[in-house]
Amino acid sequence: MIEINEGIKNICFNKLRIVVILCVCCMGLLSRSYVSADNLSNVQILIQPQDVSGKLGEQLTLSVKTEGAIAYQWQYSTDGKNYNAWSWVDGYDKASMKFELTEGRVGMKFRCKITGEDGNTVYTNTVTASKKQVARITAQPKDIKGGIGEKVTLDVQADGVTSYQWQYSTDGKNFYAWSWAAGYDKARMQFELTEGRVGMKFRCKITGEDGNAVYTNVVTAEKKNDIIIKNQPQDVKGGIDN
Repeated sequence: MIEINEGIKNICFNKLRIVVILCVCCMGLLSRSYVSADNLSNVQILIQPQDVSGKLGEQLTLSVKTEGAIAYQWQYSTDGKNYNAWSWVDGYDKASMKFELTEGRVGMKFRCKITGEDGNTVYTNTVTASKKQVARITAQPKDIKGGIGEKVTLDVQADGVTSYQWQYSTDGKNFYAWSWAAGYDKARMQFELTEGRVGMKFRCKITGEDGNAVYTNVVTAEKKNDIIIKNQPQDVKGGIDN
């Protein structure tokens, strides 16, 4: 029978003891990691606030959706660098805040400081407040001429527009909305010139981002004149040399 040297036995025992200790340590680390994960409370931003736009005097809303938050603090900045805490508007310390849009707040930057259950803070993206634009006509429509049965075009150019509505009138006073011509609700409209539309008046109602409407100049559709020969050529006579 082979006898195991006492030194070899000690080495094997020590190695086994090291393995056991390592296993116990690993189990402890795993256990502590598990506990830490359970107690993890860092705040998470699920939905960021968005840029807001409105008319002067209108109430605008900024909101954020989070998990693990215990405190909110909305902040504002006029230069995008230095932020100050708001404390007088509705919801300044809530996930959703409302404020009135004034001239001074147009272009202002906003963000929210959010504190988590662990005491750490995170910040939302920076968003901007802007004023809805008034519709501004940059190029007026022009009078048009065409042959009967010809397609003629009316067009306008404008900024800050949300909708167009071309209108017609037979007396230049009472205007009615068109809804069957191609592009009646676009910046450019086409229609067929008929005898009944010769002399008709047209304009476009343009609604701006602020909800107010402006009107283009009134223009007229005319028929192209037929060629009229005023003087016919005459027979000529002459000698052979001529």
